[in-house]
Amino acid sequence: MIELLILIGGPLFQTILYMFYKTPYHYPLLILNLLPIYPLDGSKFIFLLCNLIGSYYYSYIITFIISYITVFILVIYYHNLMILLFSIYLLVSSIEIYYNRNINFYMFLYERLKKIYPYYKEKIIIGDNLKKMKRSVKHYFLVENSLKDEQKVIKTKLNLKNASKVL
Repeated sequence: MIELLILIGGPLFQTILYMFYKTPYHYPLLILNLLPIYPLDGSKFIFLLCNLIGSYYYSYIITFIISYITVFILVIYYHNLMILLFSIYLLVSSIEIYYNRNINFYMFLYERLKKIYPYYKEKIIIGDNLKKMKRSVKHYFLVENSLKDEQKVIKTKLNLKNASKVL
């Protein structure tokens, strides 16, 4: 919820600036920022929406697929050198971040170990697949006919025997 408020802040500020100072720059910046291309705010909004439905890891993948499709549409639809260069820059940035997706996922797991965010729901996951974990949900894993806390499963999967020294 906090991320959504922060995310809305940028476009809201651009809208207010556009209402008071009708310069030709604010409206295009607002539209550009709302495109679902990573790392723009539009992609972060798509990511938050996907997190409501699916897991953190797969929401990340879906966000990048939508980002690539949007860049492709921009390149096809607009035959402009500036749009082409900007699209290439966004595509290269997206590819670089996509290849670092596992680092981002491990940061998510680290946050889960540190218990930084509050949990609003609880969910049982059958097996020990960490990629099924969602944000704002406390997970329990049903592994070998016993219910295990997400802390224990994360430590086991990441081979953290004494996680207190690492964290």
